[in-house]
Amino acid sequence: MNRVLAVAVTAVASGATLVAVVGGTDATLVVPAGAVAVGSAALLLVGIVERTRWPVLREMPTLRADPERVRSMLQAGSFGRPSLVRLLDALDRTGGHPDASLTSPDEITRLQSLPREQFQAYLDLRVSDLERGT
Repeated sequence: MNRVLAVAVTAVASGATLVAVVGGTDATLVVPAGAVAVGSAALLLVGIVERTRWPVLREMPTLRADPERVRSMLQAGSFGRPSLVRLLDALDRTGGHPDASLTSPDEITRLQSLPREQFQAYLDLRVSDLERGT
C-alpha cells in the first residue's frame, strides 16, 4: 500500500470512528460506520504486515571464545554451564559441522544439575570431539 492510499484509508477509518462515536444510540448509523472503521483499520494492518521484514530464521549469535570469557563461565559454576554448552555448540557448528544440532534446553538443564566432576567429564568429551573434527 502506497503512502497516499494509507493516508486516505487512515482518514476513512478516523472519519468512520468519529461518526460511530457521535452517532450515539442510533444503530442504523453506528453499525455501518463501525464496520467501515474496523474494515479500514484491518486494511491498514495488512499494509503494515506486508511492509514488515519478518526474519526467516534467527541466526545463532557468534560467541567469542576468548580466555577471559571462558574463565568467567567456569567461575560462574553451574550458572555458567549453559553458556559453556552454547559456546561448544557454536564451535562445533563453525568448525565444519554447520548442520550440527544445538543442545536442547532440557539437556542444558540436565547438564546444569550434574555434579562438577561429571560436568567436567562432559566438557572433556566435547572438547575431544571438537579436536578430532579439526
